[in-house]
Amino acid sequence: MMFWGDYLDDYDDYDDYGSDDHDWGYDDYGDDYFTDGESQGSNSTKSGDNAGGRHFRNYQREMQVLEELNSQRKSGEFLDVVVEIEGREFPCHRAVLASTPYFKAMLSSKLVEGDSRVIKILGVDSISFSKLLDFIYTGEIDIGKENVQDILQAAHMLHFEDVQKYCIEVIEKNLDPSNCLGVLRLADLYNLETLKKKAWDMALQDFTKVTTHEEINDLTQTELLGLLKDNNLKVNSEDDVLDTVLKWVEHDLEQRKEALPDILTAVRLQSVKTSALKKAQANTLVKECRKCSEMMKSAQEMQVKELEGVVIDTEEVTLREGKSDDVLVLVGGWRTIPTPLHMWKEEDETDPQVPLGQVLLVDPDNSKTYHVTDLPADIMGYMSVAVHGSKLYVTGGCVGMPSTDSGTGIPSNQAFCYDFPKDKWHRLPNMPHSRCMHGSIVLDEKLYVLGGSDTQGETMDCLDLSRNMWSSVSAPYPHIELSPTMTICNNELVLAKVVKHMGNITTMQSDLDGGHEFHLALDTQWTLRVQSYFPREDDWICMETEYEDSDEEVFTFVDNSKVCIRSSAYYQQPYIFNFEDGTLKRNTENPNNFPATGIHYRLQQDYAHSFTDIPSIMNDTVKKYSFKRFEGHDGPFATVSSVSLPYAVHGSGFSVGKKRTIGWFCRDLEVIKGEDDEENRDDEDEENFDGT
Repeated sequence: MMFWGDYLDDYDDYDDYGSDDHDWGYDDYGDDYFTDGESQGSNSTKSGDNAGGRHFRNYQREMQVLEELNSQRKSGEFLDVVVEIEGREFPCHRAVLASTPYFKAMLSSKLVEGDSRVIKILGVDSISFSKLLDFIYTGEIDIGKENVQDILQAAHMLHFEDVQKYCIEVIEKNLDPSNCLGVLRLADLYNLETLKKKAWDMALQDFTKVTTHEEINDLTQTELLGLLKDNNLKVNSEDDVLDTVLKWVEHDLEQRKEALPDILTAVRLQSVKTSALKKAQANTLVKECRKCSEMMKSAQEMQVKELEGVVIDTEEVTLREGKSDDVLVLVGGWRTIPTPLHMWKEEDETDPQVPLGQVLLVDPDNSKTYHVTDLPADIMGYMSVAVHGSKLYVTGGCVGMPSTDSGTGIPSNQAFCYDFPKDKWHRLPNMPHSRCMHGSIVLDEKLYVLGGSDTQGETMDCLDLSRNMWSSVSAPYPHIELSPTMTICNNELVLAKVVKHMGNITTMQSDLDGGHEFHLALDTQWTLRVQSYFPREDDWICMETEYEDSDEEVFTFVDNSKVCIRSSAYYQQPYIFNFEDGTLKRNTENPNNFPATGIHYRLQQDYAHSFTDIPSIMNDTVKKYSFKRFEGHDGPFATVSSVSLPYAVHGSGFSVGKKRTIGWFCRDLEVIKGEDDEENRDDEDEENFDGT
């Protein structure tokens, strides 16, 4: 049974193999070439003792000999041996056969075949041998997707190493998820380690696609376990892995059902959706296996414990390579409906804005966005969002559409709490101050809100979650305005902000645009400001240092009593705020004495430009900054990737939660289709309507 899928219509000829391996010298020398006796080259021989003698060589003659021998084979002249395969006879020249290692050893030995007129070969099909025999006489062979396996088998048995290499090249060229498992077993059969590794890597990288083909059911238990336990296995979801295992067992139920408990140990059951676990428990195969049922039940109990805040041993819950426990939370804001490029738009006209009014979750593993719930009030955007465990706290925001003057709208003092697992909203007491574009964070069961537009940065409010009461606490000074970077270290609140100090303003005149005047700030300086709040003392401390990076927005990492602050610039060393000695300085003395590794996300707006170079369509993405250490380099460096959103948004509250504590596995959410998906669906509808 062939392991190949669809056959290619055409195949490239492998003319460059065989004859081109030897330089026949036609272009340089023509038909004949000679050397003086006194000048003996590497290809010449001594011409004798006669002075002035010459050595002649006709390079074309070598090819003519092969052509003549092949012509004799076809006409049946001067043939002295017959190779018989599957009842089919192949008359040929004994000397030509002996030009290959396999037949040379056979014909020169004292075996019967050495003097026999007829040589019988077993284990090789006649069609493949016919191609190999042509290769011996011509140095050319055509290998296609449909016959490569048979030719490889024959070439391997008869020791045609060149042809084996050609077969491997054809297989590698056509390697895909539909045949990689078959190639894997083929490579193992012939001990082709390089090909085996490539097939194995493809099976790991495209496992989800591989499972859609029948070859997955032909794996042995050892082979399947090897794939599932490999740390480099890439899957869309663990639900697919569980489903694949059950189908594999059901494919040969009597022989495989006893292996199910052992194989389930390679499935990360804690990362399987609760609905998928319940579906598996209802499967007769699992019902009849007590150990399997207990494993499913234990996984569900562990998911519940995580929701309750119970710390689970990390060895019991491990994520696959490339998988993250992070989930991105988007709340409210506006969806931008882009104006098509072919439609006219006035210079001061903006694209239509539609309030989202929703809570969305974005999975950074697959860039899919899911609808969670609708907002419970008429707040539209610029609210602050804080995720704590399985709870989402939404405070403030603006009521109504943003005005042209303020750019935000009317600030709100409303506050809400959303319970992800229970899918319920809970109204919190109104905040003492109305806010929008502010910050919020939970510390010691207290919700702190601070900053915001206008004069809201002069105050900070605290909601005691156990007593459900607000109080005003000391605000940081200098005051914090829009959306500060916030973190928690040593049970204290830490704010980090880059402050711009404008220098002298100089008015200059442009040589272009009719001498238009513009203002330029000279001697501008940047400062990194870190402010720390001590809840017990209701007091703040503030420290500043010179800031040398180019990015105004910073990230924070926490390690014991230290806060690492750094920008997205991958080559810059971080700043360290040390609670123990109260210092703030750049980490230049020993770049490797602080981990500063981790992942940060930033909601970022990009613009697509038309041929007029005017921004026309806003495409929002979430930038993912992965700070890692690389061998041979000081300090961690950042790699940047993008998590796509289904459509352009702005003014949304943004935060990051954890899948295991937010209840990700306990609910099945609806995937939101993006604008590209909708356009593709419209195209499909048109095709169906046209009947094409």
